[in-house]
Amino acid sequence: MRVLVLLLLGAIVWVSNVEPLGRGSFGSAIRDPRVKASERYVHAFDVSGLINTVEVEEGTTSTYLVSIRNDGSVPVTIKDIGMKGGEITTRVVALNPHPYEDGGPSRGFVPFAPFRLDPEQETVVEMEVQVGANACVEGPGFSSWFQEPITHMIFGITHHSLVETGTEIRLEGARGTPTGC
Repeated sequence: MRVLVLLLLGAIVWVSNVEPLGRGSFGSAIRDPRVKASERYVHAFDVSGLINTVEVEEGTTSTYLVSIRNDGSVPVTIKDIGMKGGEITTRVVALNPHPYEDGGPSRGFVPFAPFRLDPEQETVVEMEVQVGANACVEGPGFSSWFQEPITHMIFGITHHSLVETGTEIRLEGARGTPTGC
């Protein structure tokens, strides 16, 4: 009986602490016609990835693509992706559940709804970033991120993880944007 209780407790601790989500293999330049963007690939000091720089001003909305992968041994249900509640918010708007079957990662998107990500499976998600009307967008590199907050479930237990995507989104104030925030 003790062994069974210990095994059960061990399983609960494992499920509560497992972090199966990781960086996918896909990175993409921003192709949103609403913004001026540039990209560069970085590979130095054991760090590699894509840096997307976007010129923004208050109220700017644009989209970008990132991929995530389930590197764990159990399926997960992705419930939500994005940063909420600040001057800059992100949210998932679409996903490609089979990015290498439907004509490549840039095709086969469907509107976001919670979905299952099996072990060793990868998905490409389209994220929307909104710069608030009162955001201070002064100067180069005023905000950047390379992780996405993801809410997911494993065996019915909700987890919140910051997942590195291999793509940095760097926002810069557009030329002519008022200064003095």
